[in-house]
Formats: sequence, C-alpha cells, structure tokens
Amino acid sequence: MRSTLLIAALLSLISGSSVAIAQDAVGSTNQLRPDGDCKDDRGNDRCALEAQRAMRESYGIASVETLAKQGVNLRRAMFVDGYGGDVVAITFSRVPGRSPTVEISTQSRKGESAPQPLSAVVGVVDWNRVVSASDHFDRQLVPIAAKQPEPGVEEVVVCLHSWVVVVEAVDAAALAPNIVGQQVSPVVIRRDTEDACEDGLAVPYAFELARIAREQLRECGSLRTEDARNDAALLALCHRLRGDRIAASDAFHFMLKVLEKAASADIETLKYGFFATSANKLVAPFKALLAGGDLYFGALRATDVDHATFHGQVLFPAGDDNLVADIRLELVRQEGDFRILTYDISDKRRDR
Repeated sequence: MRSTLLIAALLSLISGSSVAIAQDAVGSTNQLRPDGDCKDDRGNDRCALEAQRAMRESYGIASVETLAKQGVNLRRAMFVDGYGGDVVAITFSRVPGRSPTVEISTQSRKGESAPQPLSAVVGVVDWNRVVSASDHFDRQLVPIAAKQPEPGVEEVVVCLHSWVVVVEAVDAAALAPNIVGQQVSPVVIRRDTEDACEDGLAVPYAFELARIAREQLRECGSLRTEDARNDAALLALCHRLRGDRIAASDAFHFMLKVLEKAASADIETLKYGFFATSANKLVAPFKALLAGGDLYFGALRATDVDHATFHGQVLFPAGDDNLVADIRLELVRQEGDFRILTYDISDKRRDR
C-alpha cells in the first residue's frame, strides 16, 4: 500500500486515479492500494490499515499521524519474516527540542515483562543518511520486460517465504528552504508496504535502516552477523537481551556453542559447558532430561559482567501432541567464557 500526500495526491486525482483523500490536522493523505499482493506467509494482509494499526499496538509505538501532529520527523520500518512472524520495528525520529534518536521495538511475549529500552542518539551525518535515502522508497518501479525463454524451454520463477516490510515516513511542518520569508512547508506522510518478491524500493530502504541502526547501537556490537538471518533479526535478538547486553551477548554465544548440541554431545564433551566444581554431579542428569528434546531460547539476562540467567523451553516432539518443559539456567563466567552453574527443568506438559 503506497500512501503519498499533497501534490502527489492531486496529480492522481487529475489523472483520474481512484484515490480517497482524507483531511486532518496534519495535511492531506491518500491511501492507494496497488495491484500487488501484501499478504505474508500466513495470509495476513499487511496492507490493511487495521493490520498495520495492530502491528504498531503490539510494538507499543505511536502512529505516524499522531507523531506528525507533535511535530516529529520520522522514518520507520516494521519487519515481517518469511513465515509471517512480526520481527522488529526500527524507528528513527527527531522530536522537537531533542537530538535525533533510533529506537528498537519488539513484541512482548506472553508471560514476559517488556524488554528494557534499546535506543541511541543519532549523529547528524547518519540522520541525514536516513532522510536522504528515503526519497524514493514509496515510488513504484516500471517493470522490466521479461526476457523471452529459449525455444522449448519453460521458465518458472518461484519466490517463497519472502519478508514483508511496512515503511513509514513523516516530514513535519518546517520553514521552506530557499524561500525568503517565513513560508512553512506542510506535513508530508508517506507509507509503503512491500513484499521482498516485488523487487521494489521499500525493502532495500528498510534494510538500510536496519544497517544504520545497528551501527548506532554499540551495545549490540558483540553480536555477530551469523547470529541472525539479517540486521533486522539481529536487532530483535539484541532487544531481547536483558541487563548488561554486552555480557548477555557473551552468554548467548555460549548457549549457541554448547546447549544446542547438549542432547547429542557425549558426557565428557558436555562437561566443558559446566562450572568446574559442579560438572561431574550435574552433567549426566542434565543430558538425560534433555534427551529427545529441542532447546528454544527465551529471555537471557546478564546481572553483571560475570553472571547471567537464561530462561527457555525444551520441546519434545510427540506427533500431534508435543510436550514442552520450561528450563532455567544460572550461568557464571569461568576462564573467560560462561558456564552452567545450576539448572532447573520443569515437568513436561502438553504444548498448547
């Protein structure tokens, strides 16, 4: 869904396009639905205004219309992964009287407290990059003529599990540049929803925002590119780390290295994942409890540079009636890396 304002809306009316114009306190907005498909992998129409409102509410972020009335300049991208799951919202904003900032938002999971804020001040050079790169994200490209296949050859192009992005931009009312006097330019709000299969401009811009955001958020610097599918997913991961995020990143890498292989590793190998004084006592029961299960990450909090707590679940596949158990690990640093000090695994229950 592409949303342009003011002159663009008037040109659409003149050309005879069917565009609905809504007048409000921040200017003229049109909502133009293209012929393209905005459905994610679960069939949810991400172009629908109600769906976008629900996304913003789940992230706990305000609408661009509300922020425009407050004089905020903004660039935002909300990401949906290739399986229809909401990943992260990245918001660059410049509130009147404050320096530009970037803020990361993820959805709160059931039973979890809201993640601690993840934000940073953005320098003028990077803010200008964010704004200038947004000039054309809501433009629709003219399709390139398809290459004719060779005689007797049938070409089939398949695009599966593509990501979807919702990109929003607000240019607040401001003094018009290069004009003598006090002429104020009106508010401009733009919005585009795009599937990565479309080869448009919104998806590259959204991931450019993710890349720039990652550069600003130094507390995510200990996470590696290979820790997540892309920069957007990495920022979502960083947002879910609690406490000292740099120490929590170290604990996360320990979890990847040892615990994902816990069920298959032999006892002697697994001992290296435990604190030295408790390894002999804890390893065998731990391995037995995890047997046949898959470990899934939940919350990870570092209370200081040497201590962290992990909460997750172990899923035990059982046909149509899977079982699940909650797991809690107390981690402590030893010889430069984290180790398991104690653990607690609940009784198995049906995964509902």
